[in-house]
Amino acid sequence: MQRILFEIDGDPRLEGIRPFANITTLSYFPGEEEVLFMLGSIFRLVNIDQNDRGIWIVRLTLCNNSDPDLQAVFDYMKNQYGNGETTILSLGFILAQMGKYDEAEKYYRRLLKEINPTDYEDISACYHNFGNLFDDKGDYQSSLDWHHKALESMIKIFKSDDSRIATSFNSIAAVHSKMNNYDEALDCYLKALKIWKQALGEEHPNIGQCLSNIAGIYQMYGKSSDALEYLQKALIIYQ
Repeated sequence: MQRILFEIDGDPRLEGIRPFANITTLSYFPGEEEVLFMLGSIFRLVNIDQNDRGIWIVRLTLCNNSDPDLQAVFDYMKNQYGNGETTILSLGFILAQMGKYDEAEKYYRRLLKEINPTDYEDISACYHNFGNLFDDKGDYQSSLDWHHKALESMIKIFKSDDSRIATSFNSIAAVHSKMNNYDEALDCYLKALKIWKQALGEEHPNIGQCLSNIAGIYQMYGKSSDALEYLQKALIIYQ
């Protein structure tokens, strides 16, 4: 077993980041200093090295949405969620990102009522956004239900190597991980990884993020060597 320490550099002066705070005084472990990062915070892998005591140090940097190194990721997200036109779907997505979940849900339900029953692509996207919405609200079972509906719909209309199917598997994996269903999470992450490699190539940022997620699962299993292997693969892509 190998020891791994995550070292995070977060600058509170950086614009466009999710909030984070020192919660030492609120912690259940008074002997530890703790910092809480808001859900949705973005971190960039800087490097991995081993110190003289044999501990692997994984260095991460807190990023904002304008980080040039992550532009490819944000361009991909833009393609996934629309081309900039204001639609009910994109409006609901924006409201959810603002934390206005009830309002976002109203728009998504309105869309499902108004949408053409044969517009399977938008229906799949709406299901997927519902899954993300309930994930953000912490209702993980409802999130899984919607994400599975989205995946079933996508499999019917898209080719097997379509990146949107990989995105759906990745979202399902993330929810399973939060529910401590690590076997299911790992299975879905590996499926997402396989499809993304086919659709986007070996060096796309999505591959790096997926490799990092798989490393996190192995770390939860206590398989530090496997976790380190996947983190090193991710680092090669990020460099």
